[in-house]
Formats: sequence, structure tokens, C-alpha cells
Amino acid sequence: MKLIEELLKQNLISQEKAKELQMQAEKSGEPEEELILKAKITPEEDLFKLKAKVLNLPFLKLTKDEEIPLDVLELFSEE
Repeated sequence: MKLIEELLKQNLISQEKAKELQMQAEKSGEPEEELILKAKITPEEDLFKLKAKVLNLPFLKLTKDEEIPLDVLELFSEE
């Protein structure tokens, strides 16, 4: 629930909305990213910038022409 907590810390959602999202995540088993995007709380790019911050990783925006070598991709978890 780190993303939901971070949205709450940044006052992007209310305490009530945070509880609602957390309950939905627990009930449905859906990743919190999906629930946040479905609720249209923040644009996708902003959400993944936030996720990079929470995970203490740099955010990189790749263009469609850029390819990442497979050996580099294998260094990251699917999350």
C-alpha cells in the first residue's frame, strides 16, 4: 500500500479515498497501481514517477525507438 500511502502524504487523495482503495486492493487482489489508474486519480506517467520515488529508483521515460537489452531488464523485478 505504499503508493496509496504516498498519495495520501502528498494530499492527492483523502483519508477516506485511501481507505477505500486499500479495501478494494485487499478484496480484489488487484495491484494498487491498477486501482489508482482505474479511479483516474493521477495520470499514468505521474503514478510511475511516484512509484520510482517510493522504490528509490530513477524515473526514466523511454521513447518508442529505444530498446533495453534483456540482460538489463532481468536486473529488475516485474513490479
